[in-house]
Order: sequence, then C-alpha cells, then structure tokens
Amino acid sequence: MKQPLIKALKIDVEKQSIYEIEIVNNLEAKYEAIGNDCRLIEVGAFLPHNNPLRQCRDAMYVDEEALLKCPTRDDVYNLGIFKLALSPRNLPHFQPEQKVIHTFVGNAIIVGSSDDGDSESHNISLKDLHERFMGFYRTGS
Repeated sequence: MKQPLIKALKIDVEKQSIYEIEIVNNLEAKYEAIGNDCRLIEVGAFLPHNNPLRQCRDAMYVDEEALLKCPTRDDVYNLGIFKLALSPRNLPHFQPEQKVIHTFVGNAIIVGSSDDGDSESHNISLKDLHERFMGFYRTGS
C-alpha cells in the first residue's frame, strides 16, 4: 500500500536555501528529510499562517540531538544555523509587532497540522516564511 505524500518546506543549512519538498507522511521520512543522521525530532516552533480554512499552526521540526552532534562552537557553525523572527504571543510584555529572534542548529522541515494533530501539507507560504527568516550562518563546506 502506497503511503500518501505531503508537501513540506525544508530549511536547508547546507544549501543555504528554503524550498518545498514532498515526503511520505511518517516519522522516518521526517528524519530523512531533515538529514544529518537525524534520529529524534522536536517541534522547534509553531508558525502561524494566513490560510483562513485552517485553524492550526504549522510545525517546524528540527533535529533534537543537533547540539549533541556538535561538541564545539566551531562544529555548530560547520553544521550550520539559521535564525527566525517569531512573534512572542505568549509573552504579554511584548508588543504584537515585536519579534524575538530564535536560533536553530541544522536543517528543519515545516509541515501543517490537522485539527486532530496529524501532519499534513504545510500551509505557510514561502513568502511568509521568508519574512520571518533572518539568515543562514555556516562555515562548513
């Protein structure tokens, strides 16, 4: 039985690019899409989107063990990092237009979330993601 594909956005620190990919909707495919021998993922951020038909936010998955694979600061920059500006909605002392810069190590993928918590194709547009994106930082080759 062929498993359904979903569309995801990949933040690729090696290529220093953000692009759309298709993956099978299972955990192993998420590991493979993140790459760098990923064996454990976590939600790095929830990203709101402008799709009025979807109430849920998209989830950005990152390698939970990325820092464990980088014993030194140089190793972190060889692997690569990226930064996103995210709204601190749950922090009442910030104004809505203010953003907090978050730093992530390694690659990430962004998928949508259904009403019952399952993964589905992403809802955030590349344009919206680029508006939050603050840059890649990598010294590796």
